[in-house]
Amino acid sequence: MAALQDILSQLAGSATGIPTWVVAGVGLLLALLLVLAVVANVRLWLLQRRVRALFGTRGPLPDQGPGLEGIILGHTRQLDELQKGLEGLSTEMRQMATRLRSAVQGVGLVRFNAFSDTGSDLSFAIAMVDAEGNGIVLLSLYGRDEARVYAKPLDKQASPYPLSDEESQALKMAIKSLPRRATGQSRR
Repeated sequence: MAALQDILSQLAGSATGIPTWVVAGVGLLLALLLVLAVVANVRLWLLQRRVRALFGTRGPLPDQGPGLEGIILGHTRQLDELQKGLEGLSTEMRQMATRLRSAVQGVGLVRFNAFSDTGSDLSFAIAMVDAEGNGIVLLSLYGRDEARVYAKPLDKQASPYPLSDEESQALKMAIKSLPRRATGQSRR
């Protein structure tokens, strides 16, 4: 302590005329500023370390992973890939919906006894239509000695050939069995 007083008295020598207490105050102020600068540098270093870890520029630990920036970029790439996949699925779904409109969506079947000399309802009429009412009506007539099958085309729920009562009934059943969206009407 005495050595410090000697140094301070030499610094505050009589030539400058600065009192010793002023020099001591300035010295303490400088020491306090030095401590504050060290504390600020340590806090800055810790903050830089956290920012590097967060953004992945060089994490504080070697096994820390990509950091926030890398994660965000990875998720952005994944979102782009998902968007492309979704667009592809949407296109495929539209194509399937177009193809589905021409697929058989309604079926009607009527069994009946065509001839009085045969037992059971072994004859039948079956109508198969798509969403537009296009399709086919098949008529099978079963007799003791023979069976005959007739096919009639359908275009918009009508045939260019006359339909029997059983064929007409099968067509009505097929149209009634169409999904609501296919006919655009509600069922009653």
